[in-house]
Amino acid sequence: MRYLPRDREAGDGRPALTVATYPRTDGFGEVTGAAAREGASSFELPGGGLAVIDPEAETNVHFAFPERAYQVEVFAPTEGLARQLVESGAVTQLEER
Repeated sequence: MRYLPRDREAGDGRPALTVATYPRTDGFGEVTGAAAREGASSFELPGGGLAVIDPEAETNVHFAFPERAYQVEVFAPTEGLARQLVESGAVTQLEER
């Protein structure tokens, strides 16, 4: 399912803020590995999480938490907005039930 801003119709190809959650066995390890790549920018999150920004896609932030079986990607069409949303806590880890 895709959620669209109120001013958009189905089929509108303009970029929109997107938050995706991917089931990953070692999401935290993957994010840690991506953070170690040359040119990558990363920052720590409350609760032991780690977020990484790829210098080739600064509109995307991937983050994960230890012992969680997922990874989250935040895309914002405005450069820097995805980072701001993740750093501010507006987008954070899922609570497992």
